[in-house]
Amino acid sequence: MNISNESTQFFSFAFIVFSAWAILGNYVYIFQWYIKRKHSSQIPFIGGILGSIGLVISPVNSLNQYWWIPLFLDPGCVCLLVATIVYWGFRHNKK
Repeated sequence: MNISNESTQFFSFAFIVFSAWAILGNYVYIFQWYIKRKHSSQIPFIGGILGSIGLVISPVNSLNQYWWIPLFLDPGCVCLLVATIVYWGFRHNKK
């Protein structure tokens, strides 16, 4: 294993771990708001984007094709994507 492959493996693992932490944190924030009515702030896109980058640069080639999964697992990405689609849909219908 050369240095380039080792550094790619390290960064891929670090991105995936931080992504999982951020995505889990976003779900904890949603839980706190829904159950305990405690307001917290989500970190939109960070978990999904870092997870996608981690899967794309992964030296395990079978993981590269699943780059899109963190974007759908992260509630910050999904909610903002749906809100954007709805916004553009209503905006387009008003014209």
